[in-house]
Amino acid sequence: MDRVYKVIVDDNKNTFWYNEADQLHRLDGPAIEHVDGHKEWYLRGIKYSEQEFNLIMENQTFDIRYWANRIFSILENFDFEKVHRVMTLLDWKWYREDETFAIPSVQDIKKRAHDMMWNIVGSDYISISSAGFRIDIDKICGQMELSFVVENFCDSQDEE
Repeated sequence: MDRVYKVIVDDNKNTFWYNEADQLHRLDGPAIEHVDGHKEWYLRGIKYSEQEFNLIMENQTFDIRYWANRIFSILENFDFEKVHRVMTLLDWKWYREDETFAIPSVQDIKKRAHDMMWNIVGSDYISISSAGFRIDIDKICGQMELSFVVENFCDSQDEE
């Protein structure tokens, strides 16, 4: 993956690195370099000490605070109501603890997504799927994506 940064040097000769989302972000050094030599490290807009940054880069993962923020943002912005409407329309039922099948409530759907996102953060997987959800994670770039998949097709045969 190519690293694309927007680099800005202000009138005081301080240098700032931004990602495509206009967040302070730099994977190979400080995202802010002040003319006086002071440096600040950011990943996707979150400030870290130099020690935290180096630890994250050594482990090629982001800390728990970072992932908690990402998961919270996804839970707040993902349209779980739409997922529920689709599941109702398709009569898509989940197996429940009481050993019955039922269309899950919006809260149940949201909880399943929440639990799956935390499971992938704590694992070595880059993608997991269950109950219609698919979660992809890039622990180096700090990205997570939640999808609800109704239909998918992949033809991986090589043509002769």
